[in-house]
Amino acid sequence: MVRNSGENRRKYLRIETSHTITLLKIINAGQLVSSSTSGSKAIDLSKGGMRLVTEKPLTHDSTVQLSFDDSFPQDLREVTGLVAWCNKQVDEPGYQAGVSFQGEHITKAMARYLGQLSQHM
Repeated sequence: MVRNSGENRRKYLRIETSHTITLLKIINAGQLVSSSTSGSKAIDLSKGGMRLVTEKPLTHDSTVQLSFDDSFPQDLREVTGLVAWCNKQVDEPGYQAGVSFQGEHITKAMARYLGQLSQHM
């Protein structure tokens, strides 16, 4: 499902999805906090960021390196993002977090990928 940015606070169109991702590195204040955390899932994507579900909380303003599965184009398999928010889920275990992508090359590549996806919907 594609949601118009007028229905939410995001400035970009988002597409609901379900992709397994791996948090490769979580960096807070320049220090590696943890690495290789599995069990995370992207639940929506936009060219500027994503919303994900994770087993452990992510610290606001921490930098994360994410790895997408092989269904993503090569230039999007590993991306860097900044945690914008993280909240405990009410009805399910775990947390939801919003991550904004870091780097113009990622936003351009994600826009191309999402454009291809929306053509097939």
